[in-house]
Amino acid sequence: MPSHNETIDRLKELSGMLRNTGIISNSGPIDNTINQLKMWKPNGRHPLKYKMRGLQFNVGEPQFIRGNEWTNKLTLKLDVDVTVSNNCFNYQDVTDLTINVHYDTKSLLDEPCKGAWHLDFHNSPEPTKFMHPIYHFHHGGKKLDDLDSYGNIILLDTPRVMHHPLDIFLAIDFVISNFVEAESWVRLRGDTRYQKIMEKAQQHWWKPYYEELGKYWTSKANSKAGSSAKNIAAARELNPHLI
Repeated sequence: MPSHNETIDRLKELSGMLRNTGIISNSGPIDNTINQLKMWKPNGRHPLKYKMRGLQFNVGEPQFIRGNEWTNKLTLKLDVDVTVSNNCFNYQDVTDLTINVHYDTKSLLDEPCKGAWHLDFHNSPEPTKFMHPIYHFHHGGKKLDDLDSYGNIILLDTPRVMHHPLDIFLAIDFVISNFVEAESWVRLRGDTRYQKIMEKAQQHWWKPYYEELGKYWTSKANSKAGSSAKNIAAARELNPHLI
C-alpha cells in the first residue's frame, strides 16, 4: 500500500512530467503538498493527509455550450483534500475526501463568471432527503442550450452523480483527460512512468471500490452467508440504485 514516502516520490515524478509536457506551468501546489507529507510523522497524533490548492492547468480551447457568452480565456484549477485513518493512502481507510475542479473567465461585458465540479466522500450516518452515493460528482446545471441568458440558470443540489473515488493522481488524470487537448493526454499516457503512477493509484483506489460493488451480486445469490448482509449494505451505500 502507498506510504507517504512513496506518495512523495510519485508526486515528484509526476510533477516533472506535467511541467515538461507544458500541461502545467507552476508546480508550486504539488511542491507544497510534498512538503506537507514530508512533515508528517507516523506517531498516531495526526492523521495522514494532504491538501493541495490551486494546481493550474494549461487548458485547450474552452468547450463552452454558448460560446458567445464569454471570452475565450479559461483559467482552471484543481484542489484535492484526502485524509486516511491508517498510515497508507488507500480506498478502504478514507475518512475525508474532496476533489474540486473550478474554473473562471470573463463575460463579454467583463463580468467575472465561475463554474465548478466537486467529488465528495459522503459518509454520514444521518439520513439524507435525496439519494446520496458515498462517492459522487456534483454540478449545478445541464441542458442549458435553449436559455436566452445564463443568468436564468437554476442551480440545484441534485443530482449527485455516482463516481469512483479519486486521489491526487487520479484527480490530475481526470482533469487532463477532460480539459487538456486529447493529444497531450494521449502522449502523456504513452509514457511508461505515467502509466506506472496511474496503475498504482487505480490498484489502490479503484480495484477495492469495484470489488466492493461486485460482492453485491454474489452476496445476493448466497444470502445465507453471514457476510452477505454486510456486503449488500456496503454496495448499496456506493450505489443506492441497487435493489
